[in-house]
Amino acid sequence: MRLGGDHDGGYVVCRRSVLESDALLSLGLSFDWTFEEAFVARNDIDVHVYDHTVSMRRIARFSAKQLLRGAIGDALLPLRYERFFRGRRRHFEERIGDAAGCIDVEGLLARLVGRERIFLKMDIEGAEHRVFPHIVRHAERFSGIAVEVHDLDLHLARVDDIVLALREHFDVVHAHVNNWGDVSPSGTPVVVELTFDRRRGESLASTHAYPVDGLDRPNDPRLPDVAISFDAVQPPRASRFAR
Repeated sequence: MRLGGDHDGGYVVCRRSVLESDALLSLGLSFDWTFEEAFVARNDIDVHVYDHTVSMRRIARFSAKQLLRGAIGDALLPLRYERFFRGRRRHFEERIGDAAGCIDVEGLLARLVGRERIFLKMDIEGAEHRVFPHIVRHAERFSGIAVEVHDLDLHLARVDDIVLALREHFDVVHAHVNNWGDVSPSGTPVVVELTFDRRRGESLASTHAYPVDGLDRPNDPRLPDVAISFDAVQPPRASRFAR
């Protein structure tokens, strides 16, 4: 099913991984939390969101600018923010990473002690490449993962290694090209959205054509969605990130 906005900010996820989760860990917020709203509408669990670039002051400023441009709906963003982020739903204005002043993945998970079925949504504008190895190390904590991968054309081999490592616990169940990004001369999309679900038996090849009609929508509605074609299956190999 699709959760979140009709365009950028929405993700295709597995219904069962949403319903089986006992916490939602969301990395990256910006001014769009429609995914988080849709998630808790189906499973009202603890939500921890991390984005150091967003604050109530910045949301109010963005809302005012959008109102001047005629975007009436965005005028309610500050009110929506206050209504959503309270109680068990928290926004941490902290940066994710290993550098000084950042919080690392181990720190994020420590705040969710006792939760063993965490759904992870990650859209952190390229920083996911630094976070991925930590996600692999704690893969058993996650019920499902929806991630936007940036600069795939530059990091294709590294992302391939990560996917191989995660397949000890997960299957890739959906892929979608973000059409805000380009497609490289070799045909590799620069930005792609991937969804992982817990492995529940034999892995089967998909019979879908991508984008999937009725689920996928272009991130930039002014442009058509990008079709995906897959190369022939390659022989399995070991991942350098395997634990």
